[in-house]
Amino acid sequence: MFHKTTLKNGLRVITVPMKDVRSVTVLVLVGTGSKYETREINGLSHFLEHVMFKGTKKRPTALQISTELDRVGAEHNAFTGDERTGYWIKADFNHLDLALDIVSDILINSTFNPKEIERERGVIIEEINMYNDMPSRYTGVLFDRLLYGDQPAGWEILGKKEVISKLKRPELVQYFQNQYVADNIVVTVAGKFFYKKTEQTHFCLGVRAYNVFDPRKYALSVLSSILGGSMSSRLWVTIREKKGLAYYIGSMVDNSSDTGFLAVRAGVNNEKVKDAIAAILREFRLVRDKGVTAEELKKAKDYFKGKMLLAFESSDDWAEFVGEQEIALNKILKPEQILRKINAVSERKDIIKVYGKKNNRNFLADDFQNFTRFFIDCFSLRCARHRGDFVFGSGHCLGH
Repeated sequence: MFHKTTLKNGLRVITVPMKDVRSVTVLVLVGTGSKYETREINGLSHFLEHVMFKGTKKRPTALQISTELDRVGAEHNAFTGDERTGYWIKADFNHLDLALDIVSDILINSTFNPKEIERERGVIIEEINMYNDMPSRYTGVLFDRLLYGDQPAGWEILGKKEVISKLKRPELVQYFQNQYVADNIVVTVAGKFFYKKTEQTHFCLGVRAYNVFDPRKYALSVLSSILGGSMSSRLWVTIREKKGLAYYIGSMVDNSSDTGFLAVRAGVNNEKVKDAIAAILREFRLVRDKGVTAEELKKAKDYFKGKMLLAFESSDDWAEFVGEQEIALNKILKPEQILRKINAVSERKDIIKVYGKKNNRNFLADDFQNFTRFFIDCFSLRCARHRGDFVFGSGHCLGH
């Protein structure tokens, strides 16, 4: 009937599939309300609920939020109680992604625009006046006040006009930061949607390397090509063709202004993750212990040259080639200059320097049992033994 998942940060996600409907509702409940206020800020929970719809970093105005939802015929609103505050969107199931995007945007990226706060202050005071003129509702307010007295359970959820008129933006922001935290929030999705169970684990296994200014980046690119740059590379042949452990596998290099990494990406069957990681690390160790052959070195250089020349038949690749160099290096190397640096890479002098035994603490996780144990425990980790240099991430690279 329903499925509950608690994330590592404490956020609870509850899904309720309903196959016979066409709508889907996203409801976010925050465990806070008027009972969590002091006398000086009574009414702030409700005030904050109003402000949350008034603009985010992505959607700066309330009109932009409502327009996106109106375009797809969606309904949305929010409410505040004494112990919980809720935000919801109901839409056609085809627009579930939009509903999730807007709700998460409101809860994560609200700007608390001071002008909107002032404007909404007047709206809330008029709301208080309206409800005080409704006897059927006001009797409930009086009942709580008589039953519980002058304490949070007996106070009005909307607050008093004299308090609302004095609340400031810092108080709203501070309350939001204290109360709107992951382990105090429940996200519920109910309606027509589909569970998608994946049979693969996708991971990125890598190490810190060289920034864009380091001349060793050329040797690292050649090494990456030998390891997993093509369908005849070591990792492809061993992991995919011989062992059948992965559908895809490849290596990549990143060179930023102050960081860099060498990483291996792969998609493997859920039951073969340990075997795949062990086999990849074995290939890393083979390079460390036995180096690369002259044939591999030549093939990697020729591959690099061929891929570069093919890329330069496209105008967008040329634009990226010159633009990226200029913004990063403040100079532009011609293709033939780069190829000369690639051709100058030698196995003895450069590959060994990049991946030599003296560097193996940076490039290898020698204790595989510890490594896989950390993987199982964390699913995204830094190996403490190697001071955070060897990094594994599930689903994305942590190459910093």
